[in-house]
Amino acid sequence: MAPAPCGVCGEPTKGKYGVCANTGECRQEYQRRWQAEHQDSRRDAMRHYNANRPHRVRRPEYPCAVCGQLTASSQGVCGRTAACKAEYRRRYRHEESGTGPVMSCEICGEPTSAPCGVCGRRDSPECAREYQRRYAAAPAGSFSKRHVLCAVCGRDTTSECGVCDRAPECRRERYRRLNPEISRASAPCDVCGARTRSALGVCQGTPECRREDARRRRLPGQRELRPCDVCGVPCSGRYGVCRRTPDCIREYQRRRDAVVGQPPLPTTPCQVCGQPTRGKYGACNRTVACRTELKRQWRKDHPDEHRKENRRYWLAKTAEVRASRPKCEVCGAPTVAASGICTRTSQCRDAARARKHHPKGPAAPCEVCGMPTTAPCRVCSRTPACRAGYQRKKREAELPPCLGCGTPTGAESGRCPPCRARYRRNADKPWKNRRPPWWNSREARCLKVRELTARQQGACAWCRKPLPADPDAAEIDHVIPQAVLWRLFGFTIHADWNLQALHPPCNQAKGESATAEAVRVAAVHGLDLGAWGSWLAQDGLWDTA
Repeated sequence: MAPAPCGVCGEPTKGKYGVCANTGECRQEYQRRWQAEHQDSRRDAMRHYNANRPHRVRRPEYPCAVCGQLTASSQGVCGRTAACKAEYRRRYRHEESGTGPVMSCEICGEPTSAPCGVCGRRDSPECAREYQRRYAAAPAGSFSKRHVLCAVCGRDTTSECGVCDRAPECRRERYRRLNPEISRASAPCDVCGARTRSALGVCQGTPECRREDARRRRLPGQRELRPCDVCGVPCSGRYGVCRRTPDCIREYQRRRDAVVGQPPLPTTPCQVCGQPTRGKYGACNRTVACRTELKRQWRKDHPDEHRKENRRYWLAKTAEVRASRPKCEVCGAPTVAASGICTRTSQCRDAARARKHHPKGPAAPCEVCGMPTTAPCRVCSRTPACRAGYQRKKREAELPPCLGCGTPTGAESGRCPPCRARYRRNADKPWKNRRPPWWNSREARCLKVRELTARQQGACAWCRKPLPADPDAAEIDHVIPQAVLWRLFGFTIHADWNLQALHPPCNQAKGESATAEAVRVAAVHGLDLGAWGSWLAQDGLWDTA
């Protein structure tokens, strides 16, 4: 038939009811027209179903024991509220466990299934006392033997062991009573002395205890361990020989054949070494060449197994090669990337991208503007202030270091203002900062070396070995290093009490660090180096170990 316009949207349609299904309004109108046409048939179908369905008997309704609303539940409690649901579950468990009908306690009103009408809860002393009184006063047979008081919590229970399973303490006591052989008291181990509950009297704490436990667990008719007649390793072999080594296997086979009465298997000379062998491929496994020939013959007969073996070998080799590769700096997986970072995860890719854009190292915030930069001086060149700071840092890096503290300085004296002031305060002291005569004179230095050698009784102050007779072969060293004095006080001490003669290697080994002897000598002459130990350790000038 020809399409007609839709009764809702006007679009052409061939629908039966003159409405399309393009929009929601169209579909709703289509459904309304269909229901209006089939209304009578739907009503007849529902009437037929109600007339022919099986007859159901409606249960009588009673007020709920918790909330009071009408309910047809067999437990007398509805399930509308949380309290009703909890009470329903509790009563259902009582009914399923077979402890009898649930009733209210005559004293506290709590639900109970005790035949005497009183619960025996431990949290209610009155109920417990009344339960015991009624249980003792009742005639024999009036109370069921299934209902007793729990020995732990005091509630009524039907357990044969006299303990319920409501609380953790009850469950532990119940398990102990039902399993007396497992829950007996612990005793000291016969080997190590530790506490154990093992029936054999031996724990599993040490290797000796485990061996003794295995020996005691062995059946009475089982053979005891004894040393092998060939290799000496303990074994329980039937013929006194184990089967760990080739010699043990051959001896085991020989004794077995002798006992059983079978003739020994024929032997043939090995194709490589000529020794007798029972091998299937005519080669033994005594030497490397024999084993190689044996493996070649085996691979010839088992090509499939040979291929599998090669595959396993190359898989293991590949895993070994991958394990030997350098690890990724982010995830730790093997990688061959030149940057040291793989591209497996998003974190690895971000780190690799940052390494690519900043090859000099990780970017740090600029000290002036805070933007990321890779400049060694941590100052970028984006803004005029940053460029000025960059030039200042560059000039400071080119300045010579201060003779006292090492900071860059452009002073003509070679010292920064604090070090220069400290130097001026100590310049008037005759035993400070004044170079001694032996500093630039060889004759004076030799005389000073002889004087120090005589004071040290001819032994080196560092290694205690004899000093050479030639004074040029020894060196003069400061007990308190000059670097330490300059760093702390801004002066050096060339007095005789601060000088010592050393071998050249000993002087290099001592270095510029303050030793325990330097701390002692400084304390004798009024200088406290111990208070500056942590500060000197940061600069590598502290070695009192």
